[in-house]
Amino acid sequence: MKNFPLYNIKTSVVTGFMDAGKTTYIQDYIFRDFFHKRQEGKTMILCFEEGDVDYDIDRLCEFKTDVAIYEGGDISAFIFSAMEKYKPNRIFVEANPMLKGLTDALNDLLNVTDTTMLIDALTLNVYYRNMLQYIQDMVSVSNPVIINRASSAESLAAYAAPFRLMNKKAGFLWESPMGYHEKVFGRALPYDLSSDKIFLSESDFPLWYLDQFESPKNYEGKELEMTAQLKYTDGTALAGRRVMTCCANDIQFLSVPVSSDEMLPADGSYIRLKAIGSVYTDPKYKTKRLRLKCREFTPCTNPGNEVISATLSP
Repeated sequence: MKNFPLYNIKTSVVTGFMDAGKTTYIQDYIFRDFFHKRQEGKTMILCFEEGDVDYDIDRLCEFKTDVAIYEGGDISAFIFSAMEKYKPNRIFVEANPMLKGLTDALNDLLNVTDTTMLIDALTLNVYYRNMLQYIQDMVSVSNPVIINRASSAESLAAYAAPFRLMNKKAGFLWESPMGYHEKVFGRALPYDLSSDKIFLSESDFPLWYLDQFESPKNYEGKELEMTAQLKYTDGTALAGRRVMTCCANDIQFLSVPVSSDEMLPADGSYIRLKAIGSVYTDPKYKTKRLRLKCREFTPCTNPGNEVISATLSP
């Protein structure tokens, strides 16, 4: 394979399935005053997927933007040829998630600084049921993730847990019919957060984990009761559950530190746990985190579902 140079040029990737609105998103971004008035030099769009909307080549030229359309063949050679021809100062990539080798080629040749994922709510359920691994791969590297053509933010609530577990740091936005981008996947919880005692069922666990990760103070001084599995890392006991967001390859052990005045069972054991939450500062990342102080535990057998599924119900 021919060696190509690494171009240290800011590259923004826009990904999503066919007809998710990628072309329109990129063009609108370039045409906005706040973008072109503060940019110097030239912009280039690398297009790896042609949908129903075509690029307005003439108008893009007025904004010092060139378009290179991939028509097959060696991806790296195509990128190299476009770079040498147009010599851009910044790059947008309209990505095709189904194109094998694209991600590797982009990372090998370009300085990918950010990735935005677009989702068409009208086709989301079909893709989610049939191509979940592709969704997982895109969501995990994207920030933000923008869902358009949805009737309301509430209609997307079922995707809150799986999407937020795929990428805990991403911003998830809903594009309203008026074109405004608003936060979606609010923190509607299946238990009463105002209560001093919170019982967590298996189905509650993923949303609880996400909420305590983002807002640990919600659980300071609260008594939490749950079935948990124990794991030990560097002498620290962790209480949590194995959660699947996509398939067996994406199972994560989601947990929080737990301490007890009594010796806890061995690694891998399951316990029925009652504990009090407290907030501490993680010494490595300097962020607030939740930990549990065990008040009572009872060893128990493996639960019916050793892995909790955070995917949608069939």
